[in-house]
Amino acid sequence: MNRRSLIVAGAVLLLILIAAGSRAFRGKTALRPNGWREEAIAPDGAIDINLADADLLATLPGIGETLAERIVGLRDGNGPFQAPEDLLSVYGIGEGKLDGFLPRITVSGGE
Repeated sequence: MNRRSLIVAGAVLLLILIAAGSRAFRGKTALRPNGWREEAIAPDGAIDINLADADLLATLPGIGETLAERIVGLRDGNGPFQAPEDLLSVYGIGEGKLDGFLPRITVSGGE
């Protein structure tokens, strides 16, 4: 292959990759660098417990990796939370812990 053929082949490959990438993300929700959905954060900064992933939930006071995974597991198994108090069903979250982060969460209708 000559140089011109290589350049044309590279340009075609680049266009194919761009087209494939745009198709893969068409209609998808924008993601932040660590993977959580932008909709998981309300305009007032509260974290939506029905949309947040475990990494984002773990940023709440008193919620570490383990509790965040339990929250996601309960949500995945039982459907979206209806109220913040539903988090009391998560093993390790009591009223005191919930009160500690209650002002920083919100509950949407889910996905």
